[in-house]
Amino acid sequence: MYIKEIKIENYGPITNLDITPKFDDNGKPKPIVLIGKNGSGKTLLLGNILDGLIELKRQKFSELKEVGENKYLKVGKKDYIKNRDEYSYIKIKFGDDQHSATFIDLMTGINHADFLSKYGNRNFEGQNDG
Repeated sequence: MYIKEIKIENYGPITNLDITPKFDDNGKPKPIVLIGKNGSGKTLLLGNILDGLIELKRQKFSELKEVGENKYLKVGKKDYIKNRDEYSYIKIKFGDDQHSATFIDLMTGINHADFLSKYGNRNFEGQNDG
C-alpha cells in the first residue's frame, strides 16, 4: 500500500497541509521529503502515518507484535489542536491497485452539538452523529 493522500487541519503547528503524492509512469510512488524547522510538525505527521498503519494492521490481524498482545492505545491531546481553533482533523488515505483504506482523526475542544452547528456543513470524512 502507498499513501494516496494526507490532509491535516489545525493540528499542532500545522494549520493546513494537503499532500497528494505523485506517481511515475509505471505507477510507482515518488518519494515524499519532509523539510522544516524544529517544531514545524514533521514528527507529528510521521506519528499520524504510523497510527494509521497500526490501525489498518489491527483490522487484519488479531495480534500486533509491535505493541504486545494488541495493547495499542492512541491518546489524543486536545493541546494538539492549534491555538484558538476548535478542532483538528487528520485524514490519511492508503491504497494500491486493489485495496484502499482511510485513517481519520477528528478531535474537538467543544461539545458535539456546537461542533455540528458550526462545522456540520464541512462534511468531514469519518464524522458521525454521535
